[in-house]
Amino acid sequence: MNLSEQMDFINKIEADFPVESWTIDGIHIWPLVRTSLGTHLAYTEIGKSIDNTQGYLPNKIAKLINLMKGHADYIRAYVSDFSNNARINQKVDAVFLGDQVSRIYFNESWYDRFCDPFIGEFKLNGKNCLHMEPLHRYLTPRYAPGVFIQPHLDYLTIKSILAFNVVNHLEIKLQDFELFQRIMEINNVDFHLSSSQLAQYTYRLRLYADFFKKILHRVSPQIGFVVCYYGLEGMAFNLACREMGIPSVDIQHGVQGDLHRAYGRWNKLPKAGYELLPTIFWVWSEVEAKAINNWNEKVKKWHRPFIGGNPWLNLWWNNDNNICTYYKSYINNISGFSESSVKILLTLQPGVPNHGIPEWMINAIDRSPSDWFWLIRVHPCMLAERGNVKKLIATCSHKKVNVDDATDLPLPSILKSVDIHVTHSSSTVIEAQQYGVPTIAVSNMGKELYLEQFESGWLEVAYDEASLLTIIQKQHKQKSKLGNIQLQHKNTALSIQNLMNYVKQMG
Repeated sequence: MNLSEQMDFINKIEADFPVESWTIDGIHIWPLVRTSLGTHLAYTEIGKSIDNTQGYLPNKIAKLINLMKGHADYIRAYVSDFSNNARINQKVDAVFLGDQVSRIYFNESWYDRFCDPFIGEFKLNGKNCLHMEPLHRYLTPRYAPGVFIQPHLDYLTIKSILAFNVVNHLEIKLQDFELFQRIMEINNVDFHLSSSQLAQYTYRLRLYADFFKKILHRVSPQIGFVVCYYGLEGMAFNLACREMGIPSVDIQHGVQGDLHRAYGRWNKLPKAGYELLPTIFWVWSEVEAKAINNWNEKVKKWHRPFIGGNPWLNLWWNNDNNICTYYKSYINNISGFSESSVKILLTLQPGVPNHGIPEWMINAIDRSPSDWFWLIRVHPCMLAERGNVKKLIATCSHKKVNVDDATDLPLPSILKSVDIHVTHSSSTVIEAQQYGVPTIAVSNMGKELYLEQFESGWLEVAYDEASLLTIIQKQHKQKSKLGNIQLQHKNTALSIQNLMNYVKQMG
């Protein structure tokens, strides 16, 4: 199924089943099921194999073993970056739940490109913030103080895995759920989620939410922000905020739109919306806001968009500031880059076979003219694949290829310096257009997600090495004809002020 068919399938489930009434322990759990199903369908479409063969007990043991790993890194990071360990002992104005995969090395420290621009503006206005950091991904020194919460979440995860009796006594209301499972089988969708598994996930979500509520009660914020709300931690954070009467805000981190499982076409909602969804969607532009407004008419009190722009890109607005000047000089000093006739950024993504680079793309790089330069950027979620990517590239005879700098440098600094962007379906398409850089997608998914860019000429699609090389030459020649692009700039400080006023008006 392509993306449109996937969303049609999800909406058909919503039409045929009372998903808005499915509850476990009083929590409406359709968002958990929907986003999990959507993720499964998306990964299946791009060719990622999903292993469902592992048995119940081995699966539990594997999870317990994995949870025990990473704590040595936590202790090391806690000690080495001790001065940046935040304390949960005072009132703050805003709480942030980051994602940790969005940190980049910036100004000699690890900067959270989604949370830190907000936190910096709050600080300039004399406001205090608390930044909670999940995952066993400890990048130090941090740009600003935060609190590592993954060890606490690990404990709660273990508790949920071992809590057989508690899970068995949860109140479960899943009308026609067995028929839903049967529909998966009839449609050859290899998505196995039993009511007992869903109950355990919900119990874990409840434990996470209670953990967040303790923190929220202690620091008493006016507002909560979350990056990528549709993970279990993010939904638990939204639930905690809802139960504490605190508005939660999802910070846009990538492509959204009507075909995104977490943002588009929610066709069935309870009267008070879903507790697991954010109150406000902070979006970059009218495009994303429209996708939310297409379904939120009856639940605007509970779910609504706010167009605030992209605070991270706003930092790069002024080409003459010290940050832009430094990185421009750094990139131009990459061996062979400045004198190359065509400079190409290839952004890789998790789930794409062959470590993110199909074999035919390797051949395309190998066959490309010797004066082309390829910057190959490994996605933050697949950094463990960097070595494998470099091994694949080493098989090429093409000499002008760079993986490390392309992966480590801030994305805006690269987009300011390249001519063409190539990707499977990365949201870098949106940012590239802002910098006047056309994109070539190498998948139907890329075309579906960025139909606006495709129809306006900013995106074309290639399916093999010959067409990719041809379209790169074509796009490079005609990029000046695509129109004058003005970087969508919003004053972050003013946007945050407007958001806080907006929240007050909501009551």
